[in-house]
Amino acid sequence: MKLWRQRTFFTLFCFALQIGTIVCAYGQQLGIKSFIKINPLKLDSTSISAFIQTDSIFKTADAEIITFYQKRNYNYQWINEKGINESAKSLKNLLKSSPFDLSTSTKDCFKKVENGSIDSTLIEWQHLQLELQLTAAFVYFIKSNYSAQYQQAAEWFMPSTPQTFDSALYSFYSLKNKLDSINKYKFPRIDQLEKELYSFLKLQKDNKWTPLPYPKKSIKPGDKDSLIVEIRNRLYLLKDVVYTDSSNIFDEALKQEVINFQETTGLKPDGIIGKNFIQSLNISPQKRLVQLLVNIQRLKWLPENNSSDHILVNIPEFEMHVYQGSELCWSSPVVVGKPSSSTALFSGNIKYIVFSPYWNVPRSIIKNEIIPEVKKNPAYVNKEQLEFMQGNKVVSPDSIDWKQYPAKPFPYTIRQKPGNANSLGLVKFLFPNEYDIYLHDTPSKRLFQSTTRSFSHGCIRISEPQKLAEYLLRNDLAWDSERIILMMTGGKELWVTLKQSVPVSIVYLTAWVDDNGTLNFRDDVYGLDKEIRKLLIK
Repeated sequence: MKLWRQRTFFTLFCFALQIGTIVCAYGQQLGIKSFIKINPLKLDSTSISAFIQTDSIFKTADAEIITFYQKRNYNYQWINEKGINESAKSLKNLLKSSPFDLSTSTKDCFKKVENGSIDSTLIEWQHLQLELQLTAAFVYFIKSNYSAQYQQAAEWFMPSTPQTFDSALYSFYSLKNKLDSINKYKFPRIDQLEKELYSFLKLQKDNKWTPLPYPKKSIKPGDKDSLIVEIRNRLYLLKDVVYTDSSNIFDEALKQEVINFQETTGLKPDGIIGKNFIQSLNISPQKRLVQLLVNIQRLKWLPENNSSDHILVNIPEFEMHVYQGSELCWSSPVVVGKPSSSTALFSGNIKYIVFSPYWNVPRSIIKNEIIPEVKKNPAYVNKEQLEFMQGNKVVSPDSIDWKQYPAKPFPYTIRQKPGNANSLGLVKFLFPNEYDIYLHDTPSKRLFQSTTRSFSHGCIRISEPQKLAEYLLRNDLAWDSERIILMMTGGKELWVTLKQSVPVSIVYLTAWVDDNGTLNFRDDVYGLDKEIRKLLIK
């Protein structure tokens, strides 16, 4: 009976997505817009009912869709004043790895809303369409996977209302216990953070966390300072260890504890106590508890990766982790997008390695950076090894009338020739996606020495590109280290298709337990924790 129900819901879901294509493409022609009241921030029952009436397929979940919004005070759940929210991106990514992927039309609508390319006269209408399409997809996904505990599962993924911290914590424990009873669905990464919740609850209950003053100057090993006693005490409390040493000397044992704390909070692990160290140590157990709940909410949406090989990039950590099955092979620093050009969060599959790549310069960089530089200094073209293309034809920059640009649309594409100065370095790794995000080498190696590494235009710069190429090609007898180096430095672009693609996930976790079982925290570099916190806690 259960199998029949799941197949039925899956069939209905597929039909729903097909109908969604018609709704997104022809909603105006159907006259739906004329009787839907559109509010940029809030829905109403009329809008929802009108959407459901577009086809009988949606009526199979009408009660769930209506209840979904009733419980949430008819607020938009997937779109906010800035556009697509993190929950919507997480839903899209989760569905992509399931049999319930969004329709092509809904994905197109999603992309337009995400990048702001909608006709200004249709913004509110398309926001409404996408919001309700995503809710329908969410409802069918939950009904198909958690049919016996639909209400609990819907609340688990999308809390209906913000609560006090204590209530939010109780809801987490209650819902998790109920969903854990479904043997098919387990949450091992959440289990790890759940244990840390207990530790910080105890820490909050038993200790005051009065902010420590900043030292007048950095405290180094061997120094004496009145702060040392309290710093040592707090570091051991965070490890759930009682320590009664009253010495005010910064000894070697304390230095190691300082380094451990720096490593697990994203600070420079130099063993020196300065302002940033005290600032991080002053973060209260209560704030850490909220941070843990926020990241538990993220982990609910992340599908478990069961592939034998996979790569994970955690943006707030500025690190790439390479796995074989559940075993971590190695990790290395990465540079990610600036907050103003943030790296997208999604999953894909690395299919190609491109040795000695050209860099096809994005239009935004051509307009905002290259054209102004060339106008100031024509020698910039040779210095940066740029080629100007019109179709497949190379165009001399001397033949271009630079005075009219960027006021007029620039009719040429620009690419940077392969070589050591190429912005992509000597190799790139492609996993086709709608964001045009990929992993690549870089000539700017010094940036990997920074503790905060958000400098790129969105793509991910990796510190050990040769090692990654060797890893991806290790089972191909045609490739060895010598040939890889030769192709990286050959100056001629070469595309290599992997015999088996390798999954890669770009995630955003500011709290997690690493492969050594150690709890880590990081700064909220893109400000995304605030959004999730508003969803959970009032």
